[in-house]
Parts: sequence; C-alpha cells; structure tokens
Amino acid sequence: MIYLFIGMPGSGKDTQAELLEEKYGFTVISTGDLFRDEIEVDTELGRRITEVVDGGGLVDDEIVYELMGNKLESMDSDKIIMTGVVRRPAQVEMLDEVLVRLGKKLGRVVVFELSEETAIERISGRRQTEDGELYHVKYNPPPEGVELIQREDDKPENVKVRFGHFNKHDQPIIEEYDKRGILIRVDATPSIDDVHQAVVRQLGLNS
Repeated sequence: MIYLFIGMPGSGKDTQAELLEEKYGFTVISTGDLFRDEIEVDTELGRRITEVVDGGGLVDDEIVYELMGNKLESMDSDKIIMTGVVRRPAQVEMLDEVLVRLGKKLGRVVVFELSEETAIERISGRRQTEDGELYHVKYNPPPEGVELIQREDDKPENVKVRFGHFNKHDQPIIEEYDKRGILIRVDATPSIDDVHQAVVRQLGLNS
C-alpha cells in the first residue's frame, strides 16, 4: 500500500513516516532525501537544487517527478510512504501520471494538521549535526559539546516563504484527495507517540 503524507513544515510528518518505517517495514521516500542524494554526488542538477532550497523556494516539478519516478521504478515493494511529494495542486496530476505509468496506486493520503504558531516554534528550534542528526533546542537538546548548525530553510525568513507556499496551495490538494475518498486527517499537536498511535489506528495497521 502506498501512502502520501502531507503537512505544514513542523507538523512531524517525516518523523511519523520514519516510525512506520521502523515498526512496519515501510520504505520512506521524501523529496528532501532525493534532493540530498543528488546534491551529494555534486551534479549540475544537485547544484540547482541547492540554490533553490537555500533560498526557501520549491524545486521545479519536472525535477521532482523525474527523481521520484526513477526511485519508484527501482523498487520492488509497494509498501511505501511518500512525504513532501505533493505541494502544489498541479503536482496531484503529475503524481497520478507517474503512478499510472509504473502500474502503482495511491492508497491513502494522511494530512497532519497543526497551527502555524506551534509549527513555527518547532521549526525555529530545530538544529542538526554535520552528519544530519536532528535535535531541538527545547524539546530534544543535544549532549554537551555537540556542534550544531541550522539549515538555511529553517531560518525565520525562509520559514515564512515555506509557510506562504503551503498556505497558498495545500487546500485545493486536500480537497482533491478528500473528493477521492482517500483522505485521513490527523491532529499533529499531541506528543509524537500519541500522533503515531492515531496514524496506526486510522490506517488500520494493527488490524
């Protein structure tokens, strides 16, 4: 079963996807990971992605779905969670086209709902090591002496750009998947474990 996770930055959709990966054997595909893989090999495409992401913008649809299609085509399993894949209404159809071409089907779309105020608090305190290990200055502080950096797209000025993109484009996406009868809404405000239990319950993973 292929699931799509959608949520405002800071809503915890990636954390929830990772929990399902660990406990239920899903493979998580995020555009962020696809971008980082491309950036690491220092291709021209990777350098273009870096420029856009560091400025708080969104990478062109053609790039996103070229990378996504390549990744899905290389996989044998359909036990997949996609995050950060659909961020603009036009991308709904683009994802449809990729899945149809590969003979795959989207099962459920999970929307993680969170107030903007709470999301800003979560993002503004987010830090990571050079190796990519994540911490939060308030909720998950690092051990003493650990050197941390703040991602460019987590800085306040770029966070505002990301919120602008999400608030402008998310509602038509949610409405479209709701019309298809595959939308699930999850309150992302509680603890990580409480949200996880809600996701497991609504997806019927314990049944």
